[in-house]
Amino acid sequence: MMYFIKFFKVSSLIFFISLFVQEAFAENIDLKLSKQDNLQKDDFLREIEKQLEDVEIEKFSEKSLPSLLPASKVIIQGLDKITGRVFTIETHIGKSIDFGRLKIIVHRCFKAPPEEIPEAIVDVDIYEKATSSGEDVLIFKNKMYASSPAVSALDHPVYDIWIKDCF
Repeated sequence: MMYFIKFFKVSSLIFFISLFVQEAFAENIDLKLSKQDNLQKDDFLREIEKQLEDVEIEKFSEKSLPSLLPASKVIIQGLDKITGRVFTIETHIGKSIDFGRLKIIVHRCFKAPPEEIPEAIVDVDIYEKATSSGEDVLIFKNKMYASSPAVSALDHPVYDIWIKDCF
């Protein structure tokens, strides 16, 4: 029995020493790794800053920016959520369109040339007729993009309006 107690004491001492050594060794490795990571991050950030200094906004020419052509007509689609009907409306720039309780006015429309990626950008104002006073209340004044109707469309409780195309 006495040998067992001595064996238990020695083995537990060895166990705790090994845990302590492993912990100290791991902390030492972590410190070394974190210093190396910080040095690598600092080098990376210096490299990025150097690259940013090389790039200047003045270096971009007008040819690198997409060219858009003005258009005189626009195709607008609307969804009446109550009836489930989809309406397609073709109109000229500057004319007022009535769609249910909404009044849509397209101010400008630009379309990408045929050799570019298809895109139509429309500057539009949408008014809703107020039920109490009968006045038109501006509910949407922004640009709509034909290539991403989910991002730039009017999301109204009753109506959805989006731009289909310009020509």
